[in-house]
Amino acid sequence: IVTAMTSRCFKSNFNLFEKTGFLSRFGVFSFDYEKEDEKKITSRLSVGKTNGDLKYFIPTPSEKKFVDIDPETGNAIRDMGRLLSNGKQKPFRAVNFVRRLVKANAIMNNREKVTREDLREVYALIPFFIPPEPISTDLDWLILKKPKSVSWKKYREETLEHYSDDSVYAARQRLIKKQLLKSSSRA
Repeated sequence: IVTAMTSRCFKSNFNLFEKTGFLSRFGVFSFDYEKEDEKKITSRLSVGKTNGDLKYFIPTPSEKKFVDIDPETGNAIRDMGRLLSNGKQKPFRAVNFVRRLVKANAIMNNREKVTREDLREVYALIPFFIPPEPISTDLDWLILKKPKSVSWKKYREETLEHYSDDSVYAARQRLIKKQLLKSSSRA
């Protein structure tokens, strides 16, 4: 089931969704744009370069594929599920949801075993699944995707180059508030 509603509608019905189990049974995904991304989108649309710019491709395996998860990875998945459940409900469904996401990411990358890369990809998506405020953006995702081996300064210059310092600071504060950055120096 895919449905869309405004943030206002979601907030006004949040308690109802939580009581009825809606939040624990579905991946509620919230998204917004940074002002820099809005400018990029507007400029692309204004010059008419939309054909072929965006491609949506979700491969469907022709046969069932088994994806292995080792015990250490299973522990990381449980931790992500607990984080995703936000302490408001039992984490069983959230853990199962994360497990499906990491397995799907492994399948999309033609792997038969979940890797650290799959975990990092899914971890970077978690801000979009923690409702209702504040809504996350691509910038949050990019900050969480930063490999530990790359320095923050280099990552800031190369990957986050078109974002202002104010936008980066605001995104980092959102992630700290959602407890996704352990400290301001983590990212």
